[in-house]
Amino acid sequence: MSRRRERARYERQLAHVAAELARAARCGASLPTALAEVAAAAERPVAVDVVAGYDALQRGIAVDDALVDWSARAGSASVDLVVTAARLGHAEGGDLGAALDAVAVSLLDRIEVAEEAHALGAQARTSTWALLALPPFGAACFSLLDPSVGHTLFATPVGWACLSIGVTLELMGAWRPWRHGRCCASAASTAVGPGGWARSGRPSPRRPPLRASVRPPGAATHGAVRRLGAALRRRRRSEAVARARGA
Repeated sequence: MSRRRERARYERQLAHVAAELARAARCGASLPTALAEVAAAAERPVAVDVVAGYDALQRGIAVDDALVDWSARAGSASVDLVVTAARLGHAEGGDLGAALDAVAVSLLDRIEVAEEAHALGAQARTSTWALLALPPFGAACFSLLDPSVGHTLFATPVGWACLSIGVTLELMGAWRPWRHGRCCASAASTAVGPGGWARSGRPSPRRPPLRASVRPPGAATHGAVRRLGAALRRRRRSEAVARARGA
């Protein structure tokens, strides 16, 4: 539970970091300057990665390399999305603020969906356990009210057969929501947090090319990255057309 909350907290803080970077970019700050401002105000646990990226810039590492190192260190699709937007805006131009704002909204939407799924799953599990507790509770109450019922259940072959069938059905009923809950928890942990959609294997020590790094394993994230790149390219084309007409 604490690990899931830590991942959700990281995700929320990452969305806040993306929004703050977008605000600084709209105010005219460069990406390194914006990263320095965010690193000074960030909170743990995301502050660890942001400060590490800023320290890399202070040591003279290129912005692109520092962002790639952050993505490789976090191993998260959410961080991949933020890093991809920042790299595209820094390397190829375009409206970096709008791109990071879109990333922040996407991260917040993902958190809301995951939290809603968790709440619905908890409600379903509570209802299931209540229904599973009714048969033993009813048998105990009837046995106390009428001792002959208890004698039939616990002292006759017919009662033993009924108890065996009931226990089997109870175990089957308990196993299904337990398995469903584990699947939902696994899906939620995949969707939220620094460990979500983690890449397999060790990251390459060499900096991957920009076009190769914009393909995280999550299909949904890959689609968002493609839409983000297309939006930036359309913005650059419209700006070029406007300058040509003005000339």
